[in-house]
Amino acid sequence: MSADANNIAIGAPGEDIDKAAGTDVKNAGSVTTFKVPASGAWTQYQVIHQDQPGVIGGIETGDRFGETVQAVNLSPRTAPTWQTLQLLVGVPGESQGSVTAAGAVQTMTLLGAPGPHNDVLYAGHNGVPGTPGADQHMGRAIGASPTHIYVGMPTGPNAQGAAYAVPWQNVTSYDAGGADQPVTVYQPGKDGIPSGGKAFGAVIR
Repeated sequence: MSADANNIAIGAPGEDIDKAAGTDVKNAGSVTTFKVPASGAWTQYQVIHQDQPGVIGGIETGDRFGETVQAVNLSPRTAPTWQTLQLLVGVPGESQGSVTAAGAVQTMTLLGAPGPHNDVLYAGHNGVPGTPGADQHMGRAIGASPTHIYVGMPTGPNAQGAAYAVPWQNVTSYDAGGADQPVTVYQPGKDGIPSGGKAFGAVIR
């Protein structure tokens, strides 16, 4: 985003990706970005998916990369740069090792190729508590502010669901050498949140 243009990201989680000649990986998913100047004459900027240079992870059937997308300027009062204009991509079908559909959230710049400023959130990594669980589908509910990434986990590990607020410092790899900051966990029955019910964190606004 700039004074005379906007950047738009559109997820296509059901996109089949060609991994090798004649081989389509079903529902691997992708994200397409566009530049929309004030004139309205938009142009396609880039198509992003796993198995690309600079993008973490390999494409697998059912990854659904791009099921959710969020864009945020980490320094909203200044002109955006590759460091500050960031894109979140939910990958709820991503396996973590042998754990199927544990899910993940990937971060990357919205200006230019993902490159070295691509990172990933999943349980047990970058400050997110817990360990990956099957069918937790992390990445189905995400949100962002200039200070935090918000991740809903309605299907576990907490039985009633939970939501995490992850400081951006934990994933901005260009701040190499910085320690992970504490992740705030919101869940029913704690910190004034009523207990009972299910699927807490299913929607992030």
